Amino acid sequence: MLLRQLQYAVTVARVRNFTKASELCCITQPTLSHQIKVLEDYLGLQLFDRNLSPVGITPEGEVFLNRAQDILQEATALEALAASLANDQTVVPIKAAQQKLPVKKAWWYKCPVTAASLGLFSKAMPEIELMAMAI
Repeated sequence: MLLRQLQYAVTVARVRNFTKASELCCITQPTLSHQIKVLEDYLGLQLFDRNLSPVGITPEGEVFLNRAQDILQEATALEALAASLANDQTVVPIKAAQQKLPVKKAWWYKCPVTAASLGLFSKAMPEIELMAMAI
């Protein structure tokens, strides 16, 4: 199971459409569908009811995807911590007031998934200010 697959599944659950989710994830729809199927096979669970329009979420999928969302938020926070450590920045406890976290811009910066992830991070960690920086 990969974080990327969790992100794809959470995105499908949010927009309830594989085509729209693939656009948000910056991948093709067949690739997204394949990755979701690989994840479902690995888990032994069907997360989505593809026969509904919009796409439905199974009861098991609802429970799993709620937890997956929490894990993705934690992973985003962990990446931010790693980035600050890699830049030799002093690590300040998360509860410290008004920390600033540089986010380097790259080709993926304008991807909707990146914007969504940064938005989730900002909601989860309002005391940290994200600052866009050119590479």
